Amino acid sequence: MDIESSRASVMIMLVSIARRRYRFPFLLSYRLAFPATKLYVLAIWFIFCISR
Repeated sequence: MDIESSRASVMIMLVSIARRRYRFPFLLSYRLAFPATKLYVLAIWFIFCISR
């Protein structure tokens, strides 16, 4: 897995999360935001470690 494809997948994930967050009510998105961001930070860190 090269760096460009991993970056693209990360961008797609972030865009999909942003779309979902705008669709849902504020409180619901606020509740879902914390576990989601933890998962995405872990995924980005994992991809970063692989690509090094």
